[in-house]
Amino acid sequence: MSTATTIDPITMEILASGFHHIAEEMAVVEYRASYSPIIREMLDFNCGLFTGDGRMVANSEQIPAQLGLMQFALEAAREKWGEDIAEGDAVLTNHPYMGGTHTPDLQVFTPLYRDGRIIAWAGSIAHHIDIGGRFPGTESAQCTELFQEGLIFPAVKLVERGTRVRALYDLISANVRDPASTLGDLDAQLAACRRGMARIDELADAHGTDTVLQGMETLLHTTALRADAAFRSWPDRTVTAEGFLGDEGFEGTSPVRVHAAVHVDDGTLVVDLSGSSPQIASGMNVPISSAHAGTYFAVAGSGGVSVARAIDNKGNLREPSTLWTGDAALKQGLIDGLGEARATIRARYGADAKLALTNPRRGWLRRRLRLQAEPAHMLEETLAVLEARAQWQRFGL
Repeated sequence: MSTATTIDPITMEILASGFHHIAEEMAVVEYRASYSPIIREMLDFNCGLFTGDGRMVANSEQIPAQLGLMQFALEAAREKWGEDIAEGDAVLTNHPYMGGTHTPDLQVFTPLYRDGRIIAWAGSIAHHIDIGGRFPGTESAQCTELFQEGLIFPAVKLVERGTRVRALYDLISANVRDPASTLGDLDAQLAACRRGMARIDELADAHGTDTVLQGMETLLHTTALRADAAFRSWPDRTVTAEGFLGDEGFEGTSPVRVHAAVHVDDGTLVVDLSGSSPQIASGMNVPISSAHAGTYFAVAGSGGVSVARAIDNKGNLREPSTLWTGDAALKQGLIDGLGEARATIRARYGADAKLALTNPRRGWLRRRLRLQAEPAHMLEETLAVLEARAQWQRFGL
């Protein structure tokens, strides 16, 4: 493979732009092909491209709650299947202890083969309107164990050598409340992944496989260097911030603490979450992949994936050991806390600045007034829908 210095700046810029726009085109395909309003209205999905060994190269920009986290699930899928991934396969996963988020977030990954080897992966994560479980819509703060939260897919093959695994489709159809929407949205995810693979194939045809692979490596390396330089410019100090949820998901229970201690260690942003409340007996816990997503969003995107790390203790809110649902309110609390810490370090935000979890695309980093109480969940959802419509109208969708 050629070295990074052999790619001229113009070709590198073409490749970098190509990777980004492929991920965005995947998102448009998924949007157009989807069935449920949670994708078409809320834009509760993301698409991404990954290196052959599972590192994220580019992702679309729909919902911040999913930024920079798909590589965790892809890593688990690659570890499970090893060499048993064939051309035409598609892997389905949502397992919280295999890099997943909450169970309604189904992730689909497809490998791209060239010259007998996997050179890249295409991936999609999407919130599904229902995947079974105790409550309609699957998720609830009052779930007290993972098994109440619907179907769990531990990186299983949805498609094998180009053929759908009919038994899995039948199983899904028989165990969800709206099979047309769930299976339709899964097909939309597959369509998005196929579009991503086709576009990477076209890039490799145009520029050569080795040039495209080196372009991925160069982009990741350059991005890491830029993030490293930015973090080194921050003051050498530790800043703490915290927020609280009103209760543990049940009336009359205690407030829940979300605490972050942030400092820079040799160019790496360290976010220590171990001071947060321990795991609670309700569906308000969040796994480590979602904690990373909140971290990346709070530092303005996922460009610092390789130079930011979250510290956690197994069994606390961020990585529960026995049960999990994952609630948006908790991730929002993490983002607010990190935003406050970053504001203190960089003096970029005033006391009333807030990072909004559900705002789509680059409009995420916006200021909005704090209400006397935290805004109602549906108010934030409605704001997101209205802003999503405005964004997508630019594309004539």
